[in-house]
This record gives sequence, structure tokens and C-alpha cells, in this order.
Amino acid sequence: MRFRAKLLDIVSINHFSSVVATLARNIKTCVLKLTPAKICFVISDRGVIGGTNVWCEIQQSNFFDDYKIEGKDESNEIYMEVNIEQLSRALKSSFNAQAVRIKLTKKQGALLTIEIAQV
Repeated sequence: MRFRAKLLDIVSINHFSSVVATLARNIKTCVLKLTPAKICFVISDRGVIGGTNVWCEIQQSNFFDDYKIEGKDESNEIYMEVNIEQLSRALKSSFNAQAVRIKLTKKQGALLTIEIAQV
């Protein structure tokens, strides 16, 4: 599996950070579904009967200048559980950044690595 994405526009960087921060206010972890066309945040609270379900889907072409994904099978999708609070904290420091790179790395399992280039 391989994934990398790059945000180069300050408006896109701030908007993506804002979407993640909004989700992080309500939940700690979620399933991140990466597809060639979309990024989906799937949040399910099964702790209570009739718990809440949230599905946040964004078109990658609306945010990312460079976006490449290689899944394991022909569906070309990657699923991973992420701590949305940690992702939000990492993206907070991207305010007024020149570029943000997100990539999938294999360090003790699959991890998302965030690289932020400040102005």
C-alpha cells in the first residue's frame, strides 16, 4: 500500500485543517478511507444503542495538488483507524504553511506522516 498527498494552496491547507478540527471536537478516533477520488472519515459510536454515525467525504481534487494512492487490491482503497485528535493537532501547526505533505509510512505498522513546510 502506498499513499501520498500534497497541499500547496494556503486556503486548501486551512480548509482541510478546519474539517479535521471539526471532526476532532466530537470524537477521538475514526476510520480513514482513502480512495483515488475521495478521502472519507467514518465515525461510528456503537457504545450506545442507536449511537451516532458520521460520514465525512471530501473530493481529493478540491484540496490536494498531488494525490497518489496504491491499494492492495483492484478497489485501490486503503482503510486505517486514526486518532483524529492527533491528526488535528499535527495540522494545527500548518496555519499559514507553504506546503503540507501527508504520506503513509511503515514504522511499527502503517502510520500517517505529516510534513509541514513553513513560509
